[in-house]
Amino acid sequence: MDNKWLKAIEKIIGYHMKNGELLETALTHSSYANIHKEPSYERLEYLGDSVLSLISRDFLYHKYSNLPEGHLTKIQSAVLSERSLFEIAEELHLSKFIRFVPEYDGQTPKRSIVADIVEAIIAAIYLDGGIKNAKKFVLKFFEDKFEQAHEGHFLRDYITEINELVQKHKWSVEYKVLKSNYDAHSSYFKMALVINGKQIAIGEGENKKDAMREAAQKALEQGLLK
Repeated sequence: MDNKWLKAIEKIIGYHMKNGELLETALTHSSYANIHKEPSYERLEYLGDSVLSLISRDFLYHKYSNLPEGHLTKIQSAVLSERSLFEIAEELHLSKFIRFVPEYDGQTPKRSIVADIVEAIIAAIYLDGGIKNAKKFVLKFFEDKFEQAHEGHFLRDYITEINELVQKHKWSVEYKVLKSNYDAHSSYFKMALVINGKQIAIGEGENKKDAMREAAQKALEQGLLK
């Protein structure tokens, strides 16, 4: 294990690992793991998903004591989405630390993989330092997003808004699949929002709906529909 590599990641995540191998595993894609006979991030991601969900539910339950269950669920779903996790990974520049074989699927890991790595890191912190340290990490990087979701920034139904505009202006609309990949562990879609035969915006996601939603969101938030 490269000590400089480990220290650089610890500085980013704000936590010093007692067992650095956990963090190393959390950042190891199966393409690298299979070649070097090492474990990949996948088991940690499985655990991290549950740890992140528990911490999020506990935080939302106490933070927004006046909100009904349905609204809490919407906030959690928005913040724990692939798109949101990927944004956090990008903010932390985690992609450059992922041990990945470029020949596996392009020069960089898919967005769904990068998002999963965040959950794997949460599991690594949880196993190394317990729920208290895992919660500290989650709240440090997720709390603002919970607040934004509570204020409605993540809760807009972008696809419905597009459909309403289309009906109002009598435009034609379709979502085209530009790229799709499937493997044993994940799926990936790149979708284009096409209005009146013109490509307006592109979205990505682990399923068609997520990719469509991102394309619609970009079109609306970037003022591309004129």
